[in-house]
Amino acid sequence: TKDIKAGFAVTDVDDNGELTEFTCYFKDRIVVCSRGESGKQFSVDEVIPHILGVVPMVALVHRPELGRPFGRSRLTRAVMSIIDSAVRARLRAEVGAEFFTAPQRWVLGADEKMIEEADKLRMYMGSINLISSDENGDTPSVVQLPAGSIDQHTNYLRALATQFAGETGLPLSSLGIVQDNPSSADAMKTARDDLVIEAQTLNTSNSLGLEKLAHMILALKSNVSVFGLSYAERQVKPKFLNPAMPSSVARADTIVKLISAFPFLADTNLALTEAGFDMDQVKELQQERGSAHVRELMNYSLAGKSLATSKDVEVDVEE
Repeated sequence: TKDIKAGFAVTDVDDNGELTEFTCYFKDRIVVCSRGESGKQFSVDEVIPHILGVVPMVALVHRPELGRPFGRSRLTRAVMSIIDSAVRARLRAEVGAEFFTAPQRWVLGADEKMIEEADKLRMYMGSINLISSDENGDTPSVVQLPAGSIDQHTNYLRALATQFAGETGLPLSSLGIVQDNPSSADAMKTARDDLVIEAQTLNTSNSLGLEKLAHMILALKSNVSVFGLSYAERQVKPKFLNPAMPSSVARADTIVKLISAFPFLADTNLALTEAGFDMDQVKELQQERGSAHVRELMNYSLAGKSLATSKDVEVDVEE
């Protein structure tokens, strides 16, 4: 029947993360249990009966299978591994930044004691530093090594972002990766295709669960079981927007092409909703359309009566 037989929810834990209270859900009652003072056994605190006839829980799943009816998480092992690698790469970049912002300098031919006694931070920050010659008159030479680059860390993070985008279906632009050449509209649409398909599949999988949830809400409101709902209440179903989120121009172009192929769509609410109007706007438009139709009929009727009056002088005033 694709219904949940029973379920429970963790409702409270202590500071150590240990379970202290949970709630069990059945087809005819809800049971609240809590841990006693001893901290070892749980006892029933409250039993709440209900008349829904079903377990007041629904499963919203991702990619369900026959062997995994509750689906699988979006955070796969591959995604978690990529995130861990990105954290380590960012840490290495922060540590490396302390080195390639301060280039190394080597003083050749100087007295070792002079370097040890000098304030190295003051020598690095000072604008004028003096190094005297040795007893033989030789002047020390100073060599500065080129600083390291952060490009290698940035390139590695970019590679990890590419792997993450491949695992999750996200476009690279959503991860803050800016390409050298801006992507065209078609390229951006193609990059979102996998994510749009994922959203459509998710909506299809969860439509039945959301429908059951709506029926439970209506049953609770009417204080009846789910099986005692009226025919109109049982027809309540979820309606999802287009995950691709097309522009208003694209939606209008689509509805015009559909109406040209199916002219009767122009007189339905479906044409207005597909054009981007919500239900409140559709109702307001239909009311305005009805009022305009009534005014048109009244004007037509008055025009016909005026024509009859001009032809027939003996007209009943009350009529």
